[in-house]
Amino acid sequence: MAADSQTGQDVIYLVSCAINNRIPERSGVEAMNLDAVYAFASAHSITAIIAMALERAGYKDARSGKAIATALRRSNIYEKTLSDIKKRLEEQGIWYMPLKGAVIRSYYPKRFMREFCDYDVLFDHERSEDVKNIMEGLGFSTFMFDTNHHDIYYKDPFLNFEMHKYLFHSGYEDELNERYKTICDYYEHVEKKLQGDGYEKHFSAEDQYIYMIAHEQRHYAKDGIGLRALLDTYVFLKTEKLNMDYVSAEIEKLGLIDFEKKNRELSMKIFTEGRLDAAEQKMLNYYMI
Repeated sequence: MAADSQTGQDVIYLVSCAINNRIPERSGVEAMNLDAVYAFASAHSITAIIAMALERAGYKDARSGKAIATALRRSNIYEKTLSDIKKRLEEQGIWYMPLKGAVIRSYYPKRFMREFCDYDVLFDHERSEDVKNIMEGLGFSTFMFDTNHHDIYYKDPFLNFEMHKYLFHSGYEDELNERYKTICDYYEHVEKKLQGDGYEKHFSAEDQYIYMIAHEQRHYAKDGIGLRALLDTYVFLKTEKLNMDYVSAEIEKLGLIDFEKKNRELSMKIFTEGRLDAAEQKMLNYYMI
């Protein structure tokens, strides 16, 4: 669905209201095709956010209630399961670091607003067998092991954990992955750059943002990307005050200066009702497909 469609505009408006704690104008909501809005939101994994905005405007019904309850239930189950996994990793002295949605959701007004289909965790690749034993001991089935940059474990009813041995697929030979190795070098980077208590590690805010941009650019260039990625950028930058000299220097090493600037400016504009130029509108259209 193109971003210049009425539905696309309606979705961005509702998301902006929800994420910035504003109540949508009821007259505007009454003019919306809510079936199309919900379909769009589902495709971009932002249904709970849309439902929250609609409820604030007085459109609380079975559909909005179900969307919020489902997102909250999934969030609580994932959080409890991650806590169980972390406890066992700590007991066995295995360093680990939650990635992607598992981190960025803490920047949303309510954690369950950031929907996801899996949890990503980076860990010490030399302890793969130990992690496999931990996951299977917690009732997970091994879906994929030792064939990629991450191992995949699944547990009913919907738990999907991607346990990463590397930040990026080690088989990719593209320029981005090669450049990323020059500043990350995986484990050495983790040990030098990360801080945390026990065996849990965390990127600094700057390194978290750099990783976000590198990951988003890969999807943008290769697989396509949705509106939620722009939302992630917005909520992160709305909260964090970054050392942009450091960020820019590292982003330049990755060859991502142009993408980072355009992505950052677009995300800040669309969720604060900024006016887009033609190039920005074209970029947004791609995100909204």
